[in-house]
Parts: sequence; structure tokens; C-alpha cells
Amino acid sequence: MDNLAIYYGWENRQAKKDREASILIRALHLMASYLPCRIHVQHLPRVSSVAAKLADSLSREETTSREEGARSRAVSTRLISPSLRSWLADPREDWELANQLLSDMVARLENP
Repeated sequence: MDNLAIYYGWENRQAKKDREASILIRALHLMASYLPCRIHVQHLPRVSSVAAKLADSLSREETTSREEGARSRAVSTRLISPSLRSWLADPREDWELANQLLSDMVARLENP
């Protein structure tokens, strides 16, 4: 998987023909401006690093090894935002998600 679409989406603050990606990009821009911090998105060629190879493998059930699947299921999800967890269970176009993610982050910062 190549991240060129996200690279350009980040620069343009939207991903053409991918509203879900645009919503997530908007959420990251909101959170970065709240913190304040800068997010740097860099284009990387397809499967050019260990992390990229793993992401590519995990993106398709038929290419995910048993070990990779077991390791990904063992990752703690307690730090995942409740709004993100809910959205991942049922991904859909929801422009309010960006605000919900920002609210989750603010709540976590105020009550660590």
C-alpha cells in the first residue's frame, strides 16, 4: 500500500473521492491545532519499511499471517478513543467524528 493519496490528502486537507479519509484528516488537523503541534506526512514507496510491510500485510485477510493476526489482536486498546473505537466497529461517513475525536482527546488531557 502506497501512502501517496494520504500525502496529498494531508496537503489538501481532504482526500478526493474518499470521505472517510477526509474526515480522519480533518480530525488530525483539529487535534494538531489544539495541542499545538505539527504533523509531518512523508510519502514512502510501497512496502519500503518493516512497518509498511506489516501494514500492507494486515490490510488483507489473505496476506495476514497467523502470527501477525495474533499480535495485532493482542495490542491493548484501552488507549483508543471511545469515539474511534465505535467508528472502527461501524465505519461510515460521519463528519461529526472529527469533533468527537477532539473532545475525547481534550477529556483525556484534562483527566489523565
